[in-house]
Amino acid sequence: MSIRKTTVGLLSAALLVTAIPAFTSAQDEIAEELSVSPEGVAWTLTATGETPVPADVEANLFMEAGEANGSTGCNSFSGAYEVDGASLSFDEDFAVTQAFCEGAPGEVEAAYLAALPMVTSWSIEGNELTLLDGEGAAALTFEEPIVEVTETDVATLDRELDRLDGELLRLEGRINNTRQDVRQMNVPDLRERVAANEAVLEELTTRFINVRERVVELERQVRRLNRAVGIEPDEE
Repeated sequence: MSIRKTTVGLLSAALLVTAIPAFTSAQDEIAEELSVSPEGVAWTLTATGETPVPADVEANLFMEAGEANGSTGCNSFSGAYEVDGASLSFDEDFAVTQAFCEGAPGEVEAAYLAALPMVTSWSIEGNELTLLDGEGAAALTFEEPIVEVTETDVATLDRELDRLDGELLRLEGRINNTRQDVRQMNVPDLRERVAANEAVLEELTTRFINVRERVVELERQVRRLNRAVGIEPDEE
């Protein structure tokens, strides 16, 4: 190997080492300026490296509060991640279910799980999330599903809002009526009436007990008189 080639190789390596921090710094600035985040969105995997994911394979990723989970296209997985500005890293030890995968789902799963630990940063453009490796190459590409809203959907939502507004107005009317009724109530008078009713109930209870005792006593007297005149009591 010539001295010229060695020197060029060393310079290329030095430039690459210098470019990586600059690349990450630029990503940090972009993320801060746009105030975007890869978290809290259900991302659909569209490519592993430069290989598109087949349309019949549904793989995805969701990240929230340091916990990542999703589907590899065949199995479910979960694990920890750390995000700091545009920097992003995943733990290598992901919990993955053990369903057997073959064909396209198995190939997507293998590439997906192999790429996650290689991720060092992220970028978002439009509805596309790209997870980049240490050299700034796309390791995984995702899209945020776009929900299409038709005029019929909007009209349905408008009708539902109108219905809820009507219910709210009726509820507010009932609350106002209740408040008015409460204001018109004579609380001291109600208390006096309740106390009077309680006194009447107590008096009636006492009178009932007294009457019951008199009935029992009369029954005893009748039995004594029957025995005195020799009348046997009726058999029940």
